[in-house]
Amino acid sequence: MRKAHKKGPSNYPGYRSGSVTRTTHNGRPAALWTFTWNGAGADGGPRVTYDLSWNENGRMHDVWVSAPAKNRPLGKEYFDRALASFKPTR
Repeated sequence: MRKAHKKGPSNYPGYRSGSVTRTTHNGRPAALWTFTWNGAGADGGPRVTYDLSWNENGRMHDVWVSAPAKNRPLGKEYFDRALASFKPTR
């Protein structure tokens, strides 16, 4: 996640407010990467992105939600719901 954060400015036009935070998920070490960027053509403007990554049962999992920056609280709510409902298939 830290490598992705460092490459953020070259991969996401207008990359800003980026941070990587150590956390846990399902009792395992995890990293949460959040950032804002300008969005792409059909995105309708600036985006806020939430990305949580962790390893579980020998596999890396990643839950990523991007939402319009003007709707940051709703985007975070959707991210939290996606994360809560995510179940690995194996």
